[in-house]
Amino acid sequence: MKVSGHKPVSKKPARTPSAAVAANGASDRSSGSTLFGEDSTTRFALIAYVVVVLWIALQPLAGDDLWWDLSRGREVLKGSIAPSRLMLELDDQSESDWLGGVIGFVSYAAFDSNGLMLFRCGFVVGVAFLLWRCVRDNLSTATFLLASLAVVCLLPAADSVSLVYDVLGAVATLWFADRWLLGGRSVSLLILLGVGLLWANLGAGYALFLPIVIGVAIGRLGESSVSQNGVIVALLLLAATAWMNPRGGLGILDSFQRIRGSLDVDVDVSGQGTVGVIQTWQTWSERYGVVVPLAFVILSVLAVGLQFCWLKRSPRRFWQLGSVWIAGQWLAWTSPANLSLAAVWIGMTCLSARLPADRAAKGSVTRWKRGLLPACCLVLVGIAAVKAPADMGWGIDEQQDFRYLQSALPAVLPVGTGWADSLRSGGMIAWINPEGVRLQDLPHRAMLGGRLRQQHDIARDLAEQRKTSYYRSNGSQGGWWLSLQDRQTQLLLVEADNVELIAALEPTLWKPLTLDSPVVAYASTGNSAYSNRILETLQQRHFVDRGPWSYQRPQSTGSPFDRDRFGLAIEGGAIGQSIRQAEVFTAMELPNAAMRILHAEQLRSGAEPAEAIARCQMMLLHREYKRADRCSQFQALATTLACQRAGIALADAFPLPDLSECSDAMRGAVQLYLDGRWREAIELLGVGGLSDQDRYGLAILLLQLGDLDDGRAVLAALAESDDSALRLLASEALASLEFDLAS
Repeated sequence: MKVSGHKPVSKKPARTPSAAVAANGASDRSSGSTLFGEDSTTRFALIAYVVVVLWIALQPLAGDDLWWDLSRGREVLKGSIAPSRLMLELDDQSESDWLGGVIGFVSYAAFDSNGLMLFRCGFVVGVAFLLWRCVRDNLSTATFLLASLAVVCLLPAADSVSLVYDVLGAVATLWFADRWLLGGRSVSLLILLGVGLLWANLGAGYALFLPIVIGVAIGRLGESSVSQNGVIVALLLLAATAWMNPRGGLGILDSFQRIRGSLDVDVDVSGQGTVGVIQTWQTWSERYGVVVPLAFVILSVLAVGLQFCWLKRSPRRFWQLGSVWIAGQWLAWTSPANLSLAAVWIGMTCLSARLPADRAAKGSVTRWKRGLLPACCLVLVGIAAVKAPADMGWGIDEQQDFRYLQSALPAVLPVGTGWADSLRSGGMIAWINPEGVRLQDLPHRAMLGGRLRQQHDIARDLAEQRKTSYYRSNGSQGGWWLSLQDRQTQLLLVEADNVELIAALEPTLWKPLTLDSPVVAYASTGNSAYSNRILETLQQRHFVDRGPWSYQRPQSTGSPFDRDRFGLAIEGGAIGQSIRQAEVFTAMELPNAAMRILHAEQLRSGAEPAEAIARCQMMLLHREYKRADRCSQFQALATTLACQRAGIALADAFPLPDLSECSDAMRGAVQLYLDGRWREAIELLGVGGLSDQDRYGLAILLLQLGDLDDGRAVLAALAESDDSALRLLASEALASLEFDLAS
């Protein structure tokens, strides 16, 4: 029925919150706040963002999985669909992420370390670009920080070849799931299916694929162009991709186990895995410093604030953000390797949700942009500027340099197996692939196959020096001798950071084949195939600890393993490398060599490695007491003061001399000695008329400095001392020195 005099009224559809935000973003763009607009704040934020991206992207590859994944890629290109089963003696399972090393191996084979770095840079820049696309239309302090902190948290994944695929899979899933649900286009769904299929064959974290899609679907309820039945059918199709890999449906169980247990589980000498919030924070700090874990904490706090902005406006969005936040926290705090994945999931979910339309339209956002946003940009640029000289570089980190290990192995090895304590050590020997030796197992593969406890038991027996057979509390038979014999073990491979295990192996029949490798190879003294190499290493030990050896910090050589590849004299990495080498020498009972390294660093960079010096002094004190059944005043005073400086308690394992009897000259010389001013300490103790105890301290300093002739002369004179205790100390030190030099 037509009513005259009235025009038909067209009813405009109500705008959704996302449409309101889009309209608000369009208004911002019209006023000049665009990616390349005239808004100086936006340009400044973009510059700061680019600085952060470059800082994270341009760092050498340091992931412990590097050589293992490249080895897997090499075997896949040779025709294997189960590379781990082919390379590991005890592994009998296929793997879902069998393609995870192919791209890395092809990049390395084609362009050496440059290819790996280009792969790393492409990953960081690509993820950062997608994050910025979520920010540029809704720029505020909160959104800028969410994107920037998520980029900082990319560092763990950027260091790893395998973790890259998990982060890329999560980002692609979030991106295309959102577009499929909003647009309802079948092309987006097909792309999403392709993402799931690739992730199921490339990454270990594929179990998160479906939860991420469901999380996006919850956030788009009421806005989606796809019906609920269509969503359910699509989810079933997406779930089917889990079966499309060599592991089949069991691959999803492996993925859950790796995410829940650890993506980077290693064997430690205590036999315990990395569990608990405190242990996870410590692992983060040891690997990435304070900046990366702190960035994740701040990102998590910002995400909570954004979540509560939606509490009254959209309970659906509130619960979506809340569930993603909880899942992300569980991921990150369960395993340190999940940090990048958790940060990107939380960050992209929050950025895609944006601020509610009424909050985004308020003037407070403008005030933040004018005040707080530039301040945050300056802080991030300042942190990057301070960290960059020590962090940035091009190539592969020196801790992944396999050439030292390769040169230590004989050309022909006897048939047998090798036991590795970690993914790094096992990956290196797998990459070198020496003929005759096959790797026994790796911690993360042992975890999936139910063999991780055996790995832990062997590591604990080695660390506790339990060679002979015994029965554990669970009824299993312990003792490393039988376990290693049954496996025909020819080599032990221990990464240099595992100083506890290195120290425990020192008195055993397992002897190192190299002193300065990131992974130390050990062979049995009864194995004739390694006898020449063991003898060479023994001679090197005597030379660096007792001979006229002086430490020279590694110089820039332009090799792929040189952090300072272009000779820019980056100090931080070299200092860390030197201190790690000193720790290894201390664990190998070469304290004089360790002190020479630390002394060189004190002179060159002014570094004060107090803990490393204290451990060296305790080793020297223990060695002195072991040889002469007593300690000198100089060594006791030096050890006591070094422990006080480092905040380490000195155990009362043996009686110490009365330090109140030390002369003023000795006290002053010890202070100079611990400060790295050895020459001044020698001059102070070299003044005539001092006591025999002072002269013994002088002999110690001369020997540590490499002045063997003068040191021997002082000891020879003290061997005739009236003080019986000092005479014994000097005689034992002189005899030990002569024996070492003769060897």
